[in-house]
Amino acid sequence: MTKLDLNNPLHALYSCMSFPSRDWSVNKQDAWMYGIVVGWSEVDAGVIERRHRWDDATMLRMKKLHEEFVVKCGFDV
Repeated sequence: MTKLDLNNPLHALYSCMSFPSRDWSVNKQDAWMYGIVVGWSEVDAGVIERRHRWDDATMLRMKKLHEEFVVKCGFDV
């Protein structure tokens, strides 16, 4: 596992989205980006899915994009 490096743009993006006390679930686009960069817990993912009326395929795509983001980051987010 690699330490958070704020000179790495992916690490900086993760840091920017994960630490503020903002509700990323309200807006559909924000929820999508947060799901890719930070990832939703299983419970929160269910809430997001219902709130934005996303289907299983959309949720699976977001989860797979998050998994790829984690690989590209080089650390377990």
